[in-house]
Amino acid sequence: MSLAKPKGRPAWVAPASGPSDASGHDSQYFIRQAGLEDTRDVALIFAESFGRGNFPGVQTEALDALETRYVGAIEREMDDKLREAMEAKAQAGREHREFRLQQYVQRLRAQLAALRGEPARFPTQLSPADERTVQRWRRARQFLVLVVEERSTAAADQAAASSSGAAEPEAAGPGPSSASAAAAAAAAAAAAAASAAAAAATGGARRKKGQAVAAASLSLMQPEALLPPPFPSNKPFRLYVSNMSVMPTHRRRGLARLLLQRCERVARLWGFESIWLHVKRSNAAAAALYSSMGYTPVESGGMRLLPGPLSQVLMTKTLPPLNGACQVELGRAAAGASRAAVGVSGSSSSSNGGSSNSSGLSTEEAVVNGVSGASRGTDGVFVWGAVVERSGDAGPSTEAADGPRQ
Repeated sequence: MSLAKPKGRPAWVAPASGPSDASGHDSQYFIRQAGLEDTRDVALIFAESFGRGNFPGVQTEALDALETRYVGAIEREMDDKLREAMEAKAQAGREHREFRLQQYVQRLRAQLAALRGEPARFPTQLSPADERTVQRWRRARQFLVLVVEERSTAAADQAAASSSGAAEPEAAGPGPSSASAAAAAAAAAAAAAASAAAAAATGGARRKKGQAVAAASLSLMQPEALLPPPFPSNKPFRLYVSNMSVMPTHRRRGLARLLLQRCERVARLWGFESIWLHVKRSNAAAAALYSSMGYTPVESGGMRLLPGPLSQVLMTKTLPPLNGACQVELGRAAAGASRAAVGVSGSSSSSNGGSSNSSGLSTEEAVVNGVSGASRGTDGVFVWGAVVERSGDAGPSTEAADGPRQ
């Protein structure tokens, strides 16, 4: 189970309007997947959140100096660990893809041998060693760091305007002919393609679109284990949220809730039925946030439940299953034919022997004229819709209904 995403980063971006900052300017927040170039910024967020404020009520110069050194040490350690985990994820992905390709080639060779009448050996079940290796790859690949970026509204509008200006050439005046306009459009397209190729050659220029202000990591852990790794445990692996951090200057803006909701979305997309995390007993604000979002404490929490100022409580939340149904809307002509067919035959099976879909049209009659998709507002799950017409219809441009509904 791995999160499918297109090539390049960010894999997906979720904008959310934020409150005004200290300077009075409106801000927008974007959640995206962190990469290797973001490890330093993410490590700094983790260090500032966990390296300071561990001794409330104590304010001395010696403590400030000690916390500053502690923050630097955490930042360096987290930077190294994040890089190591991301590189291990990339390596596991390459090895897993190569293994699946070898399995596929083995099946093709067995099919070819069977067609030739030769003895064929089809791969049926993985050996115990291969099964353990595949599980190790999956655990390494199910690691994700989400980062929240802050952008000012003016900067976001300016970036959108510049991108739209680069994509659309200026309107031609009445003087130039259609041939010159076509040549200008072709030149603009060639320039855009050249700039895109140059950006790709330089790694996308790695432009920082905003300031990283919050982050969290997702991984497979054994939170119910009595002892932490590398000690063995027979407890099950859970999808675990760790290092939930917001910069002190950006707290009380709803970023932690937004980030945790995105973690839950990833957990559902990965097929998990629950999500787990730890919270300090002394952190009443975080505990109240998790409780308001449906997290409940778990009695067994391993060594993290030892008494002391840094003791933690294990919490979990049961996630609702995904609704994988794809809504299909018929054009008026196809819908009318479907109703007529159902009224005459009383069933959805086609008379010509072909299989039929839920609309009553057979696979030979149904033609998909367009598809669209959008994220549901309730849970953020991406849902596809399709416009289906009967073969030979003019198309959904004039005969379709209101369009795909999500």
